[in-house]
Amino acid sequence: MQTNFEVISPQGAGGHFLRYWGSVGLEQYEKNDVQEVGYQVIKHWENNPIIPKDSKEKEQVYRAETNEYISRVKNITMKHPWQFIFNQKDPEFDGKRIFIKCSEKETEKFCIDLYFAKKVEWDENEVADWTNMEDGYAIPMKPHTLTQHIKHDMACNNAVIKRFTSRDPDNTIILDYKKFFIDHDVNHIDEIAEYFGFSNTKQSYELIKEYNRKNWEVYESNRLH
Repeated sequence: MQTNFEVISPQGAGGHFLRYWGSVGLEQYEKNDVQEVGYQVIKHWENNPIIPKDSKEKEQVYRAETNEYISRVKNITMKHPWQFIFNQKDPEFDGKRIFIKCSEKETEKFCIDLYFAKKVEWDENEVADWTNMEDGYAIPMKPHTLTQHIKHDMACNNAVIKRFTSRDPDNTIILDYKKFFIDHDVNHIDEIAEYFGFSNTKQSYELIKEYNRKNWEVYESNRLH
């Protein structure tokens, strides 16, 4: 029986890549079974996180220019921390949860800056009204900027992690962003792979290295501009 996973990730913290990486490690997909697309498709997928029934769309897409993955793998779903604060505090879920945590302020700032480096078409100071969105995205709070929203997401993460690690420790694991992506801590990467149910290979290690390398390229390129 296939295990269900739920990745809980602040925006900008690699949640979609983790879904892709996990699906390759579990041999549900090949490394190259991801469709390269442009900005408009990425934007469409972000606004439509669930694949319609009978859709012939691929479940995973990638934008090379900004190193963005969008994954809609059915058994590896994703939520943002604020959804556990403002939508359903304790939704039913039959499976295992993976929380991505930015433990250091420097790492948190890097993820926020990287997010906007990838969202080159977006205005980080644009005010967004999140109070009337459909499909579970309604947030009962006043309109605010995207930067404020992401920082709020990061802030919610610690409270949500504390709640679930104490309530259901056997089905909860914390992925440390810096250890996993930046430091390439093999022991931590192996721990996450084992939790998914596979053993790492040269390919699975290299996928993380390549993703991190390209992230730094996008980050540095944005700083130069």
